Amino acid sequence: RDNALIGGSLRVRGRKVDLTSLTMPLNLLAGASDHITPPDQVFAVAALASTPEHQVFRHVSTGGHLGLFMGHEALREHWPLILAEVLRHSRR
Repeated sequence: RDNALIGGSLRVRGRKVDLTSLTMPLNLLAGASDHITPPDQVFAVAALASTPEHQVFRHVSTGGHLGLFMGHEALREHWPLILAEVLRHSRR
């Protein structure tokens, strides 16, 4: 509600979350008809992180907010790619 993550005031386990310290690849998944967190808002996070642009991957699913986690397209097409990338980078 108060955009604590974007504003730099979000704390996790007592530590402030600093998006500028992120340098790892980003896989951003947005729902084309998401009215809670529209695609432009999801993808704006990339500008706040320090991840190189060639390591920012943007995915758009046809569903809405819940469809990102429960929709057939997201589960079949997007999540397998995203999770494969996470696994690949986790093994380094």
